[in-house]
Amino acid sequence: MTAPSTSRRLRPVLIAGLSLSLLMTGCFSIRTYAPYGDSVRILAPDEPAEVRRVYRTWFMLGGLITLDDTMPAEIIAREKLTEVRVIVLDTVQDAGVAIITTILLPLFILPQTIVIEGNRAPHPPVAGEHDAAESQTPASGHPR
Repeated sequence: MTAPSTSRRLRPVLIAGLSLSLLMTGCFSIRTYAPYGDSVRILAPDEPAEVRRVYRTWFMLGGLITLDDTMPAEIIAREKLTEVRVIVLDTVQDAGVAIITTILLPLFILPQTIVIEGNRAPHPPVAGEHDAAESQTPASGHPR
């Protein structure tokens, strides 16, 4: 009797690897658009941002159903951002959660990490604030 060929020994490993990779895929999408009626400018990667929020959004059935409201438009409106940068991350933690939830609950519940960075509109000066500053500066231009 001869030993099984290498390809026969690797076949179960390849089948298991292919099955696992199919379980890790998803067809979810992150809809990146500004809230209705708001004017929002996209920030370049090198521009500074005063606000940084990290959210995790959840999908079911491989991404067909969104389970929460953490899409960028909702976050932009909630944070009142006028300049924004959206970063979608695939993290090791997301992959681990996806594996565990897929094994425990075969509903294919998948997380996705979203980073929202941006700036709010500058606040207009409060009435009387500008006048108070001027009253403390004499005509010479030097403060008292």
